[in-house]
Amino acid sequence: MAKKSSATKPITTSQKKASGTVAKKPVASKKSAASRGTSRKRTPTFEDISQKAHEIYLERIAKGEPGNPDSDWQKALDILQS
Repeated sequence: MAKKSSATKPITTSQKKASGTVAKKPVASKKSAASRGTSRKRTPTFEDISQKAHEIYLERIAKGEPGNPDSDWQKALDILQS
């Protein structure tokens, strides 16, 4: 029997996948924004702001300081965005 020459008929991509000989590309690691040197900040969610505003409210009440929910919310938003 004569051997088939691989030069006469190229192997298609589907044949390579079927034979399991396709080498997978390595997945590039995704570095966090901090490790890349950029300072992209995450936008605080409603829940994040709400929780922080509640903490501010509890501290304000414990100290007997004046204020209102709107000022607590704004202070929480300022803290979380900085």
